[in-house]
This record gives sequence, structure tokens and C-alpha cells, in this order.
Amino acid sequence: MSNTNVIFKHRTKASDCPHVVTIRTTRKGNFLVTAEGEALRYGVHGYTMPCELCGKTLVGVSVDGKTNAAHECNAKCMSSTGPSCSCSCGGANHGASYA
Repeated sequence: MSNTNVIFKHRTKASDCPHVVTIRTTRKGNFLVTAEGEALRYGVHGYTMPCELCGKTLVGVSVDGKTNAAHECNAKCMSSTGPSCSCSCGGANHGASYA
């Protein structure tokens, strides 16, 4: 089993809602499961969950982390909302500011 961060945000930049959420998950077979034991819902646009602020759908992407010891993990990584990480954390801290 491996740990994966999933970053949820609104699909369009036109959304008035700035809500971003990062959920730490564990891969179990074909499922990503939260610490609470809930399997994430996978829809047409990827992982989805309702936004707690506006009620619209947030879409999640799994972080693709690659460890690069030459690049120290910093605030840029922890506040990122994109799906790629290539620093010393290997994706473990990616988007952590929104957890």
C-alpha cells in the first residue's frame, strides 16, 4: 500500500469559490481510501466531492510525486494545487497547506 495525496479544486478558474482541499489517501487495490476508511468517488472527471463552501463539485487529481533530493521541499510545494511534484518529499507534502 502506498500513500497518495489527492488535491481537490473547482474544475474551472471561472468559479467564484477559492476552496481547495488536499486529502491524504492510501491505495488499496484500485481504490484510494481516506484515513477514515472511505473510498473516494471516481466520476467522469476523476475523483469528486462536494465543496463545503458552495456545494458545487470539486474534482481531485492524484499527486504524481518523484523524489529529487537535490530540490528541497518548501512552501511552494506545500501550497501547490497541481498534480506533479519533484522535490525531496516525493509528493508527501504536496498541497499539504490545504489539508
